[in-house]
Order: sequence, then structure tokens, then C-alpha cells
Amino acid sequence: MLTEGTARVGEAETEIQARQRAWLDAKRQALEEAGVVITSITTVNNYHLVADWLQSTATARVHSTLVSESRSVENNMIVLRVKLDCRVNTEDIAALNETLRKLTESKTKPATDVQNTKDLLLPDGSRYTGSILNGLPDGRGIKHFPDGGR
Repeated sequence: MLTEGTARVGEAETEIQARQRAWLDAKRQALEEAGVVITSITTVNNYHLVADWLQSTATARVHSTLVSESRSVENNMIVLRVKLDCRVNTEDIAALNETLRKLTESKTKPATDVQNTKDLLLPDGSRYTGSILNGLPDGRGIKHFPDGGR
């Protein structure tokens, strides 16, 4: 399958790092088309939200070949685009479904490991500044989208 990934060069980032993010973005899209498990647990007490937990999981082996690459300037930012031919091994999807089954049966939130981080680079090319939980954005923070939005 052909997928395209896009990344904008950030302030403290090189074009090489942005190109790597564009590759990850294209691979992520290929994985999402092959299969993603989304699990959520919401706790409500007396009609008030007490806790809300969401996890998405994608697992498969992806072999990627570069088809094309382009570089442009948009809104005074360098934008890198890569088009990849991705071959996803869907045999790993069975393991993904087993993971989903275990998560939904346990109905408990995983152990928490709350930390603060100054800057977290996400696979979709966005940056997050704020508290994290198990290595992912959680709680108060600001997400900076690749198109400049917040």
C-alpha cells in the first residue's frame, strides 16, 4: 500500500529528524489501515467524570520502500513529504486482538507512572508539552500540531 507522511521542521530540529518523523507518519498510516486496537475505560461517580483512560495499540512488522520524497516551504516552514510503499505483515494482528481481549477483561487501568516533561515528540509529528502517563500525553498540556495549530 502507498502511504504519505508529512513533517514540518521544528525550531530545535534538523531536516534529518523531520524526515524520520515523516517516515514514521507514513508507517503509522499503514499500520492504522492494517488494524489498530483502541481501548478506553471511563469512571463516572455521581454523574461526574472521575477518570478517563484511552489507549491505542498497533503492532505489525512493516517493510517500507521509498517511492518519492519532496521538500517545500509553507508558511515560512520547511515541509518534508515522503511517499512509501509499505508491506504490513498482518499475522501480528492476531496478537493484537489477544492484547485487546486481555485489556477488556481486566477492566483496570494500568499502573501509573506520571511524570512531567518539557517536550514530547509524538509519532504523528505533533509536539506535546505537559504531564505524561506511561510515556503518553496525560492531564494538562499543550499539543502543537504540525500545521501550527495548538
